[in-house]
Amino acid sequence: MKYIKLSIELPKDILTLIRKSEEEMPAEIKKIFALELYRKKSLSFGKAAKLAGLSYADFLKLLGENKISIFDFTKEELKEELKKIKQI
Repeated sequence: MKYIKLSIELPKDILTLIRKSEEEMPAEIKKIFALELYRKKSLSFGKAAKLAGLSYADFLKLLGENKISIFDFTKEELKEELKKIKQI
């Protein structure tokens, strides 16, 4: 896989506010970016986990901490699935 290097400028007080060091920020930004791309359905679960630098289990935990569901059901689909479960 090929990589690109990006550079961004952030106000220094942001680090204090979010309690992260300058060294921690690249990994933190990758996690945030991966979460957002997954939430927007731009990346699959596996690719987002890889981008975040996390195992599947750790990425799943991160999704939960950020209240991002792995389930993608419409209300109608969910009702149908629940009906199927009740029949079992």
